[in-house]
Amino acid sequence: MGVNSTKHRCLTLTLVIFNAILSLCAIPLIGVGFYLKENVAVYTYFTDSPYNVTFRNMLFATGMLLMCIHSLGAALFWIARTAKSSSTITCPIGVYVIIVFVFVWVMLATAIIGFKQTASMRTNFASGFRLAMAAYNSTEKAKERVDVLQAAHQCCGLANYTDWFEVAWHNSKYLDVFEVGKIYQVRSYGQQLLVLLDSVPFSCCNVSSPRPCRHTALLGAFTIKPAAVRDLTVYRRGCHDVVTRSTVFVFLPNFAIFLIVLFGLLVSCL
Repeated sequence: MGVNSTKHRCLTLTLVIFNAILSLCAIPLIGVGFYLKENVAVYTYFTDSPYNVTFRNMLFATGMLLMCIHSLGAALFWIARTAKSSSTITCPIGVYVIIVFVFVWVMLATAIIGFKQTASMRTNFASGFRLAMAAYNSTEKAKERVDVLQAAHQCCGLANYTDWFEVAWHNSKYLDVFEVGKIYQVRSYGQQLLVLLDSVPFSCCNVSSPRPCRHTALLGAFTIKPAAVRDLTVYRRGCHDVVTRSTVFVFLPNFAIFLIVLFGLLVSCL
């Protein structure tokens, strides 16, 4: 069979198209890197993790390598499609296959690191967010980060909005001691009294609600009746759910592209 046979030309054209598609797969990886930069950075305050920097940079680097390697592959197979002699293209394509083989392991390492870091992030986020809630009334940085997370990702509390009922998030100097009906519970921790209110921070207010936000007296402590679930004007979804969904979004594209590249390597070796 000659190198310019119809079968050979069809195979090389298929590999050109396949490598071109693989080079475009770099765009989702780079896009996920930008997503980490713009959206997931706020999570790292609660996890004390280098997730956003380390894994983001790995995604950028992997995406650029993916684009360069498979753009080169598309060019090589296009040259092979019109080559008059197989000896002129055998060596370059062999080198290309070796490079792709090494890159598959790089992709696998990136996928494993991403899986481990997302799992660690979900675990650490819960304890970190609880600590930030407890420090909401005393630490400006904690208050800022919690408010940014809740407002930007439309969530409230860790599991749901009622988590705030268990936290003395109000600054006591702003409480009106004469309006005792607002007090939900008073707990004693040693010599310190913590006043718990049936309310949530203003950052929990649902911007899509057609009614004015009611973020205080949600249990009806000093109103005629408590706020029914259907009448709530605050976000009901907890922030832990948001983090879980976001980290899955980060990991799955990387693993899917790894499988595609592995399939491409097998096809290239045929």
